[in-house]
Amino acid sequence: MLENIKQDTEILLQNKERYFEFKDTAALNNIGFNSYSKNDLAEFKNRIKFDSLMKLMAKKEYPTIVFGENHNELNIYAHLLFNEGIMSIHRIPCSFQIIDDNFLVEREKEIKKYSRKKK
Repeated sequence: MLENIKQDTEILLQNKERYFEFKDTAALNNIGFNSYSKNDLAEFKNRIKFDSLMKLMAKKEYPTIVFGENHNELNIYAHLLFNEGIMSIHRIPCSFQIIDDNFLVEREKEIKKYSRKKK
């Protein structure tokens, strides 16, 4: 499992052009691009003051944003980040983690921690 995570993460981090091809309709539906309009995107971007958040993220400061059960807002936020070259993954319902250089190190620690608990 960790090898798959490493491989997928390396592909994401190395793809600086952020160009990905999806062959499966289910995969396209899963990323949620059809769940909101351009107006929804612009409204959400203004409401959360996205440009200010990007300044924080440039300093590796990741602000917490609470989405509740609003999957559209979570998708919009992830897509705004993606457009700025910041990758993220969904971790649990309505939550995601930004993928940066420390992502794999954090994942390995978490997997080892839970592996020890199961023994």
